[in-house]
Amino acid sequence: MEGETIMHGETAPGEDVSAGKFFSEKRFIEDYVRRNREAMLAFWEALVNRESFSGDKPSVDALAAWLAERFDEIGGTCELLRFAKAGNGLAVTLNGNAPGRPVLLLGHYDTVFPPLAEERRTFRIEEGRAYGPGVLDMKGGITIAFHAVRALLEGGFRERPIRVLLAGDEETGHPESDMGERFRAAAAECVAAFNLETGAPDDGVIVERKGMSRYLLDVRGRAAHAGRDPGEGRSAVLEAAHKTVAISAASGEDMSFNVGVFRGGTVANVVADRAELHIDVRTRTTGAAARAEALLRDVARRSTVEGTEASLSGGVRFPPMERTEGNLALFDHLRWVADSFDLPPVRPAASGGSSDSAFTVAAGTPTADQLGVKGRHNHSPMEWADVASLFERTRFLFCAVATLGNFEKTWAAAERKHLHGKSHEKGGV
Repeated sequence: MEGETIMHGETAPGEDVSAGKFFSEKRFIEDYVRRNREAMLAFWEALVNRESFSGDKPSVDALAAWLAERFDEIGGTCELLRFAKAGNGLAVTLNGNAPGRPVLLLGHYDTVFPPLAEERRTFRIEEGRAYGPGVLDMKGGITIAFHAVRALLEGGFRERPIRVLLAGDEETGHPESDMGERFRAAAAECVAAFNLETGAPDDGVIVERKGMSRYLLDVRGRAAHAGRDPGEGRSAVLEAAHKTVAISAASGEDMSFNVGVFRGGTVANVVADRAELHIDVRTRTTGAAARAEALLRDVARRSTVEGTEASLSGGVRFPPMERTEGNLALFDHLRWVADSFDLPPVRPAASGGSSDSAFTVAAGTPTADQLGVKGRHNHSPMEWADVASLFERTRFLFCAVATLGNFEKTWAAAERKHLHGKSHEKGGV
């Protein structure tokens, strides 16, 4: 079936919005996976065995270049996004001259693992599970994206451009790059975005994620001898402790605070003149993120220990991926895909973890997240991925993209109905 054009014929339930536009996709992608199982596993192994710790720019850049070569081989137009300090990103366009609105596939290839010993670095499969640094988060997802795209092109898919945008510094929150804005810009005109982040064993598809902010609260006091002149001192450590309690007590339903690092002082017999708090903040909405920062600034401004002062720095790393009507409509499309193509049923899910999907949702683009390989123990030496899910999720992504025309038309109709309702609310016609 190499090079065979995708066959059409099946339509989604409800309004017949795309008669003659669907496929015999199920038969085509099953044949593709059957023919390419070893090639898919080899691609995954090559990714895992190429180390790409976020803090090691040369290794991240080398992997970006390797991926660019692979996408170039299947007809992609590739651009390395070069940064002075952060690992380079990669932007790929396939089907660039196709007439429809693009679809965006996104992810990252940096990992949290510093260079490892050879025996810990090597990709391996044991009892249906794949092991190795980043095998789950998220080199399996990149393998899915590559092979789903390759299968679409082999099947003659020409309906719309396919964009692939991958970051080399996602695990650190892009502090030294503008990848967040690049995700936002790439998604702005797309019909949908699919993030190939770690998949869930229970087949949850993320439609909402909390945003993540990071702050440093620097507390300054006055040093003094703890035995001879304790009254002359102004303890920054004591003030930081008061602030830690105040910050922790502010957690609520739409925002949470964690003082993860508390540092201060020099030696036990000196009243500490300096302390610092490293704070992680998670918020459900953009408004909550603004309120959380205002609260921290108020804590910084107020002092319990007279003679101490504090300053706050930092800000939002990932905005919230808010639950939108577009996200829910795209999930409905994925639920139909799973039902129609004999794939495991999916469910909508929310997560306290952050991802680059926040930027695509901020662009107004319906987004589904957590479509990568399934597994457990991200960011730990025990990280593993279910090998069977690599093939299952490749089929899933292929079918979701191949049938996006149906989603596009039904979502456009829903948007028109929503806007029409809004105009009536305002007294329009």
